[in-house]
Amino acid sequence: FAAGIAAVMYSVLTYSEDTLFPGLTALVPCVGTALLIYAGGARYLGVVLRNRFMVGVGLISYSLYLVHWPVLVFYQYRRLEPLELSDRLLVVAVSFVLATVMYWFVEKPFRLPRGKALRSVTAPRFIGLCAAVAVLLALPAGLAASNSGWPQRYPDAKFIDFDVRTERQATWNAVRRAEAAEFPDGRVGVAILGNSHAKDLFNAIHRQLGAKPRGLFFKPYITNSMCRGIRSRDEHFECDFRYGKFFENSDLQKIEWVVLAPSWREKRVAELPLVLDRLGALGKKVVVFGNTAEFFDVPRAAAILSIRGRSEREIAEAISRTRKTQHDAQNAMIKKIAEQHGARYIDRTGLICTARSDLCQVIDEAGNLLLYDYGHYTLAGASHVGKVLIDESGFLDILSRN
Repeated sequence: FAAGIAAVMYSVLTYSEDTLFPGLTALVPCVGTALLIYAGGARYLGVVLRNRFMVGVGLISYSLYLVHWPVLVFYQYRRLEPLELSDRLLVVAVSFVLATVMYWFVEKPFRLPRGKALRSVTAPRFIGLCAAVAVLLALPAGLAASNSGWPQRYPDAKFIDFDVRTERQATWNAVRRAEAAEFPDGRVGVAILGNSHAKDLFNAIHRQLGAKPRGLFFKPYITNSMCRGIRSRDEHFECDFRYGKFFENSDLQKIEWVVLAPSWREKRVAELPLVLDRLGALGKKVVVFGNTAEFFDVPRAAAILSIRGRSEREIAEAISRTRKTQHDAQNAMIKKIAEQHGARYIDRTGLICTARSDLCQVIDEAGNLLLYDYGHYTLAGASHVGKVLIDESGFLDILSRN
């Protein structure tokens, strides 16, 4: 019992968005659950699982599994802000109430039919009924999907025809062309290293500088595995920074500056000192960009708020309130690590959200969305961020003076 509880709680408390799941990590909660089920028959500890409350939760567990996600999705759809503890408790309470109702009035009558009409439903009839219901649900769902949710229902609303796939692909096209470019002679080589957020930074610089690179040549290195072969001093710690075979790249000798610009997560922050030491040993100068500003899904929020009749200013204010402020402490840690290792640090959140105002720039003056999801720049967003970066951050001065 204790081992089962420990395995389940370990998964709950330590697994994050960086955890590879499903995979081998799924064994921990699964084995823990199996141990708990096995321990249910234990004489003393098993009482924890055999009491009336836990048995009741077990009875409604399938209904709870079915209803909790729609409750959470629709509540978040309505709120459009990060859920506070009180919101989460409300979602749990509503889910338990609906699951209890569903258990008594839907699940139980069909599983244990008492009425003559229900008992007359044979297996073939039941399968046919389920198939008919599936078709009835699939037809309108398919029509809605093929028509992008029928945006013509809201002729005066903005942003509802925003095509996320097209916007995303457009941001990748320029980067893919630049990845194949060769470093020219007589220009300072600058590598922009990271995942899709480094792609955004490259687009911002490229769209602002264009054919006027000021003696610099920027080249993106966008992958998800970077530091193979780097070990810590005890030679047991493998660097899993996940940004490609950068240190095995033939371009390395032509690169003077390395710009680190991934989306920083806990593991990547922990590995940052090792990466900076390695780059320093190779004689590379480094600029580290912190996390970008991240929000609730910007296109979705903008469309919903527009349907509700909000102005662009009100939409920007509402989306600004959804910013993930937990990244601020992480950015402070990244800055400290960078400065301790002689690297320059630039606050990437400040390129979208200024310290002078609570309003973040998610819509430009022409009414274009600057983000195509929670935090990636559209091409319009890259143009905006590039202007702020070049004009206000001193980024080019850092590269030019050194």
